[in-house]
Amino acid sequence: MTAFEAPWTSGLSAPRSRRRRPAAGSILVLLAVVLAASGTALVSAGTWARTPAALPPVPDLAGPAVPAGDVDSPPDIQPQGDDGADGAVVPPARVSDADAEAPQPDPAVEPPAASLPAEPAEPTEPAEPAEPTASPVAEEPTEGPSTVEPAPTPEPVDLVAVQRRLKQLGYLLGPADGVEGQQTRASVMAFQRVNGLSVDGIVGPVTLAALDSPVAPELSSGPATRIEIDLTRQLAHVVRDGTRVVTLHVSSGNGEAYRAGTAHARTPVGDFRIERRIHGERHAELGVLYDPLYFYRGFAIHGSNSVPNHPASHGCVRVTPADARWLISNVADGTPVRLHGGTHVFSPSR
Repeated sequence: MTAFEAPWTSGLSAPRSRRRRPAAGSILVLLAVVLAASGTALVSAGTWARTPAALPPVPDLAGPAVPAGDVDSPPDIQPQGDDGADGAVVPPARVSDADAEAPQPDPAVEPPAASLPAEPAEPTEPAEPAEPTASPVAEEPTEGPSTVEPAPTPEPVDLVAVQRRLKQLGYLLGPADGVEGQQTRASVMAFQRVNGLSVDGIVGPVTLAALDSPVAPELSSGPATRIEIDLTRQLAHVVRDGTRVVTLHVSSGNGEAYRAGTAHARTPVGDFRIERRIHGERHAELGVLYDPLYFYRGFAIHGSNSVPNHPASHGCVRVTPADARWLISNVADGTPVRLHGGTHVFSPSR
């Protein structure tokens, strides 16, 4: 073996310059690779935001793709400026599947963006939802002073004073005892009827005012002593020697049929006389009669527990039992009785 064929490991150290050349050459090669990679990245970074990256094909899980423009497919891009119904900001338009499958630029001119991992876009913070505006609430009306004055509480009626006044005016035959019984109510109804008031038997402010300035009853002509019954106004006037003694509230025939339609509740009209009487109770076919004074056949002036402010009898003339007792004690047989007016009436032939 010659000296030129001896290996470097012969024990002689090689010159320093010959051992560093391989390291320097490796560094240059590595630097060239890095520069080439950096240039590619710079080119790609300058164009990725403008050109959409080619997305890898998505496996079809729901069958063939719906053709573009199908009316049943949802729109891919929301119209510009539509913020939605709830006021939230609409997210940016997304790229449709059709755009993702569009052909990319020539790779000879520009390397495909898919060769390098695309940097994800920085997530934008979701916009804060708009605060719901409170719906206007109608203000409750403030309670002010009431403009309507409450009705004054009526003062209690001095019934004894009212009864005395009714006796003085010739409507009440009983005592002024402060008891609001049937006789007192009937006397109030008679007074209200004569004075053109509402007939209810109640002493109210209007009736009290009328008691201070009453209207005198109107009488027809006739004998100086008589019982005059006004069937239109449902009143009976007792006249003695040309002077009215008392005016009573009465109820006459109502015109209804009874006895299976063979008779009608009508009151006779004309001039009659008291023919007979029965003291106490008379239990008749049509009811009980108290102290009846008969003036024509079975027709009588008698007491009853029901004397309303309208015609209600079978043809007789009803008064209160208390008034009937006074009449039977103060009206003699043969006293003339005149009945006139009314609706449910008849004129008997003698």
